[in-house]
Amino acid sequence: MSDRPILFSAPMIRALLAGTKTQTRRLHKVPDALAHLAGSVAPRFKVGDRLWVRESFRLGAEHDAGPPAAVLPSDVAWKEADGAAPKWTGKLRPGIHMPRWASRLTLHVTEVRVQRLQEISVQDAIDEGIEPLPSGEYRDYADTGYVPGVAPPYDARGSYATLWASINGVESWAANPWVVAVSFLVEKANIERASRAE
Repeated sequence: MSDRPILFSAPMIRALLAGTKTQTRRLHKVPDALAHLAGSVAPRFKVGDRLWVRESFRLGAEHDAGPPAAVLPSDVAWKEADGAAPKWTGKLRPGIHMPRWASRLTLHVTEVRVQRLQEISVQDAIDEGIEPLPSGEYRDYADTGYVPGVAPPYDARGSYATLWASINGVESWAANPWVVAVSFLVEKANIERASRAE
């Protein structure tokens, strides 16, 4: 079991905070020589891992000239998913630079599966935190109206395909890569204060 960072976009942070996101899929990276065995190569995530969530954030404007790593844990960090930034905040920083002390969400991994991307079920797509619309359809995250092999109006799986395409490129859904499907419990706490598996 290990602690490691994981990055999410602002819409997915809002889904984590709302309790509607309990799953994520990440590319299953394997050496080229083992690509034909990808389905049987152990993934980098394991049941019992704790993942501390990185998200886009701002520090106080007085810290704009320096790296986030130089900022003390006692300083406040504002998160992009929370809406309009207060006046005291500085530039928006990518989540990849968020220091561990600024994280507010810890994910406890409960299940890990290796599968092809398009094997996602309707329930899995919903567990990914996609947003239903009042019409009964689901949101288009790619805002393109077009993802190869998927057509609007979007059901849950189609909506997830647009989410995947918005992150990995418009052709990435059709490529149907191997992914690691990670299920988790969300704890609204920094990883230093989060509970540990027994």
